[in-house]
Parts: sequence; C-alpha cells; structure tokens
Amino acid sequence: MNSFFTIVLLVALSSIMSLSYGQWPKHLIDTYIYRPAIVHGGDIDGDSDPDAAVTAYSVPGGVFWYENNLPTGWNKYTIDATFWGAVGVFVADIDGDDTLDVVAAAGGSTDEVVWYENRGGTPITWEKYTIDDYLDEAQVVYVADIDGDNDPDVAATATAANDVVWYENNLPTGWNKYTIDETFLGALGVFVADIDADNDSDVVATGSVADDVVWYENRGGTPISWSKYTIDDNLDGAWWVDVVDIDGDTDLDVFAIGSDANDVVWYENSGGAPVSWTKHIIDPNLGGAFVVDFADIDLDSDLDLVATGFTADMVVWYENEGGVRINWSSAQIIDANLNGANTVFAADIDGNINPDVFATGTYANQVVWYENPVVGIKRLQEIVPAGWSLLQNYPNPFNPTTAIEFSIPKSEFVTLKVYNTLGEKVATLVSDRLTVGSYSYQWDASNLASGVYLYRLQAGDYIETRKMILMR
Repeated sequence: MNSFFTIVLLVALSSIMSLSYGQWPKHLIDTYIYRPAIVHGGDIDGDSDPDAAVTAYSVPGGVFWYENNLPTGWNKYTIDATFWGAVGVFVADIDGDDTLDVVAAAGGSTDEVVWYENRGGTPITWEKYTIDDYLDEAQVVYVADIDGDNDPDVAATATAANDVVWYENNLPTGWNKYTIDETFLGALGVFVADIDADNDSDVVATGSVADDVVWYENRGGTPISWSKYTIDDNLDGAWWVDVVDIDGDTDLDVFAIGSDANDVVWYENSGGAPVSWTKHIIDPNLGGAFVVDFADIDLDSDLDLVATGFTADMVVWYENEGGVRINWSSAQIIDANLNGANTVFAADIDGNINPDVFATGTYANQVVWYENPVVGIKRLQEIVPAGWSLLQNYPNPFNPTTAIEFSIPKSEFVTLKVYNTLGEKVATLVSDRLTVGSYSYQWDASNLASGVYLYRLQAGDYIETRKMILMR
C-alpha cells in the first residue's frame, strides 16, 4: 500500500436512487483544498457551534480547521501545512485543559501520528507533538479512554504495516505504544467501544486486504492483552467502521463499508460469549461505498444512517424505519454530484437542532456542508428566558400544520411528545439536550385523523401539557 487511495479499488455506480425526502441545500466551506480526506467536527474555538478539522493527503496537503461563523460563513486556518499524506483526524481534548485539540495520522513519506495542542488566541495557535514517528502508511485514528484511567488514548491503523495499535496517554510525560495486531492485512478502519458490555474499551477494525471486520476484546492487565474475534471474514474491500446501538437493545452494533463490494452493512450484536453477530446488508449498490455516520436526520427519535459513495460521487442517507430487525429505506440522495465523495460527519451546523452533514469531495477538492431540510425545531432568540414555559400552539384549531413554542432557562434534556385522548403517543417531536433559549417546533399532522390531541413538554423537573385540535 503506497498511498491512501491505492486501497480503494472501486467500481462504477451500478444503482439508480430516488430523491424522496427533499432538497438539501449545499454550502461550500472551502472551494479549493487539494485532495481532502477525512473531516471531523467539534467546537474547536469554544463558541458553542461545531467547527471542522480536515486533512488533505496530497502535496501540498496538511491539516486544517474551519471556523464556523454562520450565518456569515467560514474562516479557514492552517494547523500544519507540511504534514503530507495526512488522512486520519480526530478532534478531542487530549491534555485535559477543556479546549479541543486535534490528532492526525499521515502515511506516504510521513508515516506519523501526531497531536496538535490548541493554545488558544485569535486566531488559535497550535503546538505540534509526536505520538509515533514511524507507523508505516498510517491511516485512521480514534480517540477514547482505552485503559480506563480517565484520559484520552489514541488507536490507529497502518495499512502497509498491517498494524492495529494504541497509544497510552501519559501526558505530560508522553505516549506508550502498544501493538494490538501486527498481522491484520491492510488494517484501515478503527473504532473504540465496549462491545461485550463489560465496562472496558474494546477495539473494532477493518482490513481492506484481509476483507475482514474484527473486534479485539480488552482483557485487561498491564499492558492490556487482547483477544481477536471475527465479525465478518468476507467483506470485499472492508474500509470504514462505526459502532452504535442501532436497535435499542443496549448492545453495541457494528456498521462497516465494503468499498469493493459497494456494500453498506450492519452487524447486529446478539450478545453471548464470545459475542455473536448477524449480518444485514443495508445497501449492496452504493458505488464505492466509503464512510458512514449516524444522526436522527428526520427527528423521529431513532438514528438514521448517512453514507458516501466514492465512485458514485454521492452523499446519501437511509431512514431507520424501525421494526424487529430494523427496516431501512432505499438510499435518499443528499448530493449526487460530489466528485470523489469521501467522508461525512453529522452535526447541528447551523444551530437549529436538526442534524446537518459535513462532507469532503476528494476529486472536487472541496469541503462542504448540507443543510437538513426537515421541518422541525428552530431557536427563536438568544435572550435567556425568565422561566420555563409551554405556549398554546398556533393556529388552533389547525390543518394540518401548527407551531408549538416553548422556553427553557437552562440547558436540559427536553422531550416534546404528542398523545391522543386515549393517552397513546402519536409523535415524538423533540428528544435532545437543548441549550438555553426559546424554541418553535413546526409540526405536520397530515398523517393523523381529526380530533383532540395533547402535547407534553418535559425538561428536567418541569412538565406541562396543553390541548390542541386538528380539524380537517
């Protein structure tokens, strides 16, 4: 493996997808960044909105961050202009000073894993520290507390070395390197999560040459020992991996991409010792399937899936339609023309609660974000409300849409639900942690019959219910 994209032996688009959700407005963050790779979001400048860190793997490449100044736009800043071959990037507070730092990995002629300390200032200044000065064809990084000592460690992969490694954070002293697996052919994707629910951090990885998805059980000890288990030994071009409890059974499931197979796959964690897995193919025809992420795109209180197709030049999302084994909608197009669609990262970019999507287009040489078109909750003002309130919906009676406004004087986890007169829940409008402010939710009840409905707001200890009338 000589470069990041030699592992991506992708085939042409072989499916036709329909646009059934609504247009996602596309906004350019950077109109020219040469060969961008991975994007990861976080509030880098501490102003309560998500910024973006991006790597660019070709020369001239490096590591960059984009300051979110919406609605005005974005400011681009260079973190490191000489970190050539940069691929992996992760935003996290590495040194425990309550500011977000950046971890990055680069292959090519660099073959390093580094972290950049956020030193603050306007603009932010960065101090570069080496975690590993030789990791052959370093690719993806993930930050998590692997050894349970309450500081963030780093996991990484190296495709040429066939290595899955982790670095113990011993700051301010430095880092200790440990090899989890040195024979995992084409090691590429990596994620840290408690797969077997034993309260320690395990590691999931993909091998693009092995065509495998595996997980390594953290067996504890000093240093930690690992047991390797196969999730799938036949995922052609296994690339990205992500972990989330998608079916709500408290077990963590695994999602992976088969780039050569054009597959988007989830593996249902059925528990047991060792853990057993059931493979479900969500989409077998996403050309050059590349990266996935999760968010409640349609605000229906379950997690949907966002993905890219590298050769398809597409960014798409799949609606989680529920069910015993979860049904998924066919791919719904966010963008059908992002040349070399690479990575996606879901976040509320514009501050209206709806999850939007960051993406990179490697051959488009662009960083973009897509505005979620779902009609839902909006923040009305920045003034701190005097107290809790749930207002009467308007209009009332209504047909079929109405607005529900409420205010919260402090950050809380908020639910706004609608019930019929039998006490049966018919809709969950909000289920999220909101910041201080006043909000309005535009509700479309076109799928319900005429009648009286109750809407109930709960935010911490505050609970209030009001009545509304749907009149056809």
